[in-house]
Amino acid sequence: MAAHEIRFINASGNPWSVVIFQPGPAHDGGVLAWRVIANAAPGYQESFRFPGALLGADVLDAVQPGQIIDEDALSDAAAVFPLDGIAAADLVLGDGGGTVPEFSLQNVRDA
Repeated sequence: MAAHEIRFINASGNPWSVVIFQPGPAHDGGVLAWRVIANAAPGYQESFRFPGALLGADVLDAVQPGQIIDEDALSDAAAVFPLDGIAAADLVLGDGGGTVPEFSLQNVRDA
């Protein structure tokens, strides 16, 4: 399985702790916290290679990499993106026009 080049960008007006997770049935009803970006300030960017076919993201506090998070504990901001056919993309956290931030994939480059 090919890794995907992902650049996280906090384009919101607030600092957030962001959990990058890997959903899937192998995690017994939960999701695997793959990477944690604590207190990402507005404008913060970080690049990484993500190994999975599904990329999940949420704004959660007190989570450690490798931790299994129960799906019921995910917030309203949680999002999952299929990465099939994608070589690289920006995972952008925006304000979402309300009280809940919103994730989107932008600048997608095909594999």
